[in-house]
Amino acid sequence: MRILMVSPQFRPLVGGYERAAERLAIGLSHHGHEVTVLAERRRRSWPKREVVDGVTVERWPCWYRPHLHIATSLVGLAWALLSRGHRFEVWHVHQPGRHAALTILIARLIGVPTVLKLTSSKDAGIKGASTAGVFGRVCRSLHRRVDAMIALTRETGQEALDFGVPKHRVVVFGNAVDTRSLCPANESSRLAARQRYGLSSDRSVIFVGRLSPEKNVGCLLRAWAHCLGRLTGNWSLVVVGDGAERSRLEAVSRSLGLVNTVRFAGQVEDPEDIRDWYRASDLFVQSSNFEGLSNTMLEALATGLPIVCTDVSGTTQCVREPDTGLVVPVGDAERLADAIVELANDDARRAQMSQRAAAFVRERYSIDHVCQLHEELYRSLIAQGRRQ
Repeated sequence: MRILMVSPQFRPLVGGYERAAERLAIGLSHHGHEVTVLAERRRRSWPKREVVDGVTVERWPCWYRPHLHIATSLVGLAWALLSRGHRFEVWHVHQPGRHAALTILIARLIGVPTVLKLTSSKDAGIKGASTAGVFGRVCRSLHRRVDAMIALTRETGQEALDFGVPKHRVVVFGNAVDTRSLCPANESSRLAARQRYGLSSDRSVIFVGRLSPEKNVGCLLRAWAHCLGRLTGNWSLVVVGDGAERSRLEAVSRSLGLVNTVRFAGQVEDPEDIRDWYRASDLFVQSSNFEGLSNTMLEALATGLPIVCTDVSGTTQCVREPDTGLVVPVGDAERLADAIVELANDDARRAQMSQRAAAFVRERYSIDHVCQLHEELYRSLIAQGRRQ
């Protein structure tokens, strides 16, 4: 198939949404499909066109400046779609919003089936994807007219239905995980990873993600303060990631007296590096206020890490039901601490959860499985278009 993906944010930008889009594009390319990604060219140093692991990335121009970004980006996207979009059999948009609405409109004019992926939930999801006024009503109407909407979880699927998308157009697929490279480590590779990063503690809890308000790492730090003195053995907390909140969070860590047990590792972009951070760890914690379906949680599960997480989208089907960890209320530092202590002090239970976690991700979220689900959806939409 000839597949066009619209992903305004794409490499060299790094984040959960960008990584998921790139992983799917590469996976479909490896399955023999022609995949092109349209993305914004926010800087002149970014190439207009490049090929990444079999995927063609074409960037449309925009002025990444206040008050100019969105307008120029939409004009650039419209030109790219009108001039090149007819070559493709199906269009796949990786995020709701104004770019998605424009893509759906042009696709309907040209007669190309379009798929829209919901990347988050609540106000960052489908219901927060448009503005007020006439333009907002048009935007919402176009979202409801998409040929298929991919929800990452049952929760985001229900949000799509509540938004007014017909039930027969909503499907639930998860993000893909490279389970060949992200897999449980043996003891020697675990020790090698810990030595590589100079971890002096016997055990470690890891958080991986953007340091931004919705990740609520401040709650995690408060929870960690409640953990100290209750953990069996020598434990540390590693925060992997960067963002606008980092300076404030480091100050919070100092004020809580956590400097000796909390390490801010910074941004990690190399897949091998992030894989080794997972291998070096014993427990994964997610403290988010909301998620679509956390890529880092899936990666941690793939490497066999038990999970402690807040009750956000995706945790029921990935943590509660397969019994791969513990789920606590959003924003409750004491309950988060209790769950961390409960699993940290129970080696046997963590080992059982580890086995279930890796098997669960291999079965439900491997690249090959997720690509197959997308292929079946694309072919169905293309066939429907031909019959019409």
